[in-house]
Amino acid sequence: MNSLDASTSEVDPWGFYKRQCTSFVAWRMNQRGVAFENGMRGGHWGNAEHWDENARAIGYRVDNQAAVGAIAQFNPGEGGNVSFGHIAYVTGISGATITIEEYNFDPPYEFSQRQIPASQVSNFIHIQ
Repeated sequence: MNSLDASTSEVDPWGFYKRQCTSFVAWRMNQRGVAFENGMRGGHWGNAEHWDENARAIGYRVDNQAAVGAIAQFNPGEGGNVSFGHIAYVTGISGATITIEEYNFDPPYEFSQRQIPASQVSNFIHIQ
């Protein structure tokens, strides 16, 4: 995803603000073949803090079980964003440690990858 020239006030093709964690995960899910967008299945994903509630409401599994391909959801104050929560895409698991890809964590408005304990994630959202 190359959006370094995109404004953070522009909306992406999936209905999220560009250069945000939500936009990145929507892009990654679509790249994986999941038709993911902000209003899919009649729900509203919005800010990262609401993704677990929306996922449950529209029938997706939300739990504390890490899985490659799952969305890691962090509540406000956890995972890097005090106000709106944070989400990332799980790319690997090694014991109790997961590897995540994310956008707008560190550095701001850019892609990053890191390894963290799975226990630091508030919820895992499973969209198969």
